[in-house]
This record gives sequence, structure tokens and C-alpha cells, in this order.
Amino acid sequence: MVNAFSARLDSKLANVSLPPGTLQEIQAGEIKLAGLQLPTSLNETSRTAIRESVREAFVFGFRIVMLICAGLSVASAASAWRLIPGDRGTHRALPQQFRVKESGT
Repeated sequence: MVNAFSARLDSKLANVSLPPGTLQEIQAGEIKLAGLQLPTSLNETSRTAIRESVREAFVFGFRIVMLICAGLSVASAASAWRLIPGDRGTHRALPQQFRVKESGT
């Protein structure tokens, strides 16, 4: 998620004109994802643009994780379908060694 978030945020921030120090400060805090604290030296227009970029990057990263989870669940279902025998609905007799011996009356 962090890699997807960082890549999307970096591409979004490339469209915003920021001082190099500010850009480096934001990139250093990317590990915090949506909890990223913005530098106080930014004007309101830049802060709004960066906040929107952070939101979009977080949603992008979340969607990537959800797609991976969906793919894993499909793969799990396919594996179970393939590995579980098809005659699972029928009752089979127990092998002789597992049968309970009846006492004679």
C-alpha cells in the first residue's frame, strides 16, 4: 500500500509547484499515508492541493490492496474447488478398521 500511495502521491505532486525542501519533507512523511502532516509554511492553495493529492493517493493505494485481496480470494476458491473431491455429497462406507463392532445378542 505504501508503494502504491507513494508512487501516486509523487505523480500528483509533480503537478504542484512546491519548493524543493517542502517536497522532500512531504516525501519523507509518506510512510504515514493519509496521516501525513503538511508543512506549516505552505499557503492555503498549496495545502488544499496537497491534501487532495494525499486523499486521492490513499484511495488509489486502498483500491490496489482490495484488488489484490479479491484476486487472492478467487485463487483460494479455485484451489478449493480443484482440491476437494467431487463426491463430497455422497456417504461412503467406513473402512473396516474404523467400524464399530457390534456386540452379539
